[in-house]
Amino acid sequence: MFLKSINLKNSEEFLINQKVVKKLYLIFILAKYAANRLLGNYIKAHYATLGYERIARTVDVWSQNSVISKINSSLIESLKNSNEDSDLLREYLKSEEATVYRQEFKSYGIEHQIRLKYPKKDDTKIRQGDLLVLKPNLGEKEKGVILIQYNESLKKFASIFDIINLSKYYRFVLEPSTWGYCDPSILLFLGLCTDVIVQAQNYLDYEYIKSLNSNLIPLRLGAGDWIDSNRFCTGDPNLKKYDIVMVASWQKIKRHKLLFKSLKQLDDVRKVALIGYPCEGRLLEDIIVDAKKFDILERLEFFESIPRQEVAKIIRLSKIGVMLTIREGANKGIYEYLFSNVPVIISSRNIGVNRDHINQYTGLISDDHELSSSINKMIGDFKKYNPRDWALNHTGYQYANNLLNESLKKLAFDNDEQWTQDIFMKKNDTNAVYVLEKQRELADEAIIDLKRFLR
Repeated sequence: MFLKSINLKNSEEFLINQKVVKKLYLIFILAKYAANRLLGNYIKAHYATLGYERIARTVDVWSQNSVISKINSSLIESLKNSNEDSDLLREYLKSEEATVYRQEFKSYGIEHQIRLKYPKKDDTKIRQGDLLVLKPNLGEKEKGVILIQYNESLKKFASIFDIINLSKYYRFVLEPSTWGYCDPSILLFLGLCTDVIVQAQNYLDYEYIKSLNSNLIPLRLGAGDWIDSNRFCTGDPNLKKYDIVMVASWQKIKRHKLLFKSLKQLDDVRKVALIGYPCEGRLLEDIIVDAKKFDILERLEFFESIPRQEVAKIIRLSKIGVMLTIREGANKGIYEYLFSNVPVIISSRNIGVNRDHINQYTGLISDDHELSSSINKMIGDFKKYNPRDWALNHTGYQYANNLLNESLKKLAFDNDEQWTQDIFMKKNDTNAVYVLEKQRELADEAIIDLKRFLR
């Protein structure tokens, strides 16, 4: 069974910089690898070493260990030479987790099963699952295209469908939801007889997938690039109600405390909007307790689990936005700020965001110890930024669809295949949906073909 992805908490940031801790952690990982190989648990063994590499690639003070690098390199080569039926995929399919996924989705009925879609009361035809058919299979010389969102759903997809057989008829597009691509959920697709486009917004993730030199093909896109710009509009710069807006769950990893610490040093910042929701046991009450410790509670206005239209309204009433998470996938909130013409500050410690999108037109990258001065500077200069105009030309669902379509078309031509139909347009709103109703209807017809590939 797959272990949960490593999630470095803020309290661990100090520890991971310590030489003794790093040494002990290395010993622990190697012992875990050796023990699981001895017990015949192939998945847990390699998840341990891949997890180590994942951290080492994304923490500046760490470096790769030669033993672990050799183990992981050997794994990659075995996947590339596996003739599709890799040990990683074979062992995962036998795992308890894969069995649970198959049973769970089978219980929802075939219409939900083929879409990786959870049942919902008062559901609509517009809502999709975590699997979208972007293009139907049009015959032997024209493969279809299937998109899967979220790391967990990549494993669900491999559990539920015969992806080896499916890969003969479709190309896959993966849209991971977290940072660090040394991840078995992605490597399950390495070695298949089809091209697999891996959206990799962050440069480190892009370079990792590229370095594999395999059927996995990185593309500089991420979940945030599929935002619908039409859901957001520019507010009157002279009628701003909030100095700062922060859209984030109440989790500790979102680092509200860092914002509160900075506000303590900024007497002129009087109104801050916090838009969030409970997550992993953290409640609004926990955020309020933290705010009281810094004596800035009266400056905060809280909005919990509000409709998307209200989120957009509050954002455009704000001068600047902030995103302070250290490790996060392609954050959607950043693009909601940009399309609302609100410049954004992100932490220089962040891993996951496309930093090319934070520039002189859109915002600032700030060190934590300089956050208060960065906030002060940007609030004073917010009218000088023009993030919406920049974003309309460099991101958004229309840009993302065009880039993905052209990439897939090139792959088809490179493989001497036909390309007579472009992909169906999709956007993230909040999860993936089709843009055009007619294309949704065509996708509903096309997805029936996937029934024959169910395990």
